[in-house]
Amino acid sequence: MGEAKQEGNALKVIYQRDMERRVCFYMNSDGMLGFLEWQFFESEDSWAATRVGQGSRLGTLEDAVREANDRVVWLSSATAHDV
Repeated sequence: MGEAKQEGNALKVIYQRDMERRVCFYMNSDGMLGFLEWQFFESEDSWAATRVGQGSRLGTLEDAVREANDRVVWLSSATAHDV
């Protein structure tokens, strides 16, 4: 199982209840926001990014969370482990 912690330059991190997936919200170099979904692989004890959210360019963190909720199936039910 993954560990809940703030990741690098992420502005916000939301974990799936079982801690096996997370969505990290970040600011691009041009000031726009985006997000990445990550999956934890216990056999390798590491996180790997998935395709979800790559290339998103949104103006506010609220917009990025709203967009992620539309694109990441489990995110709207992830109320625990919001870091």
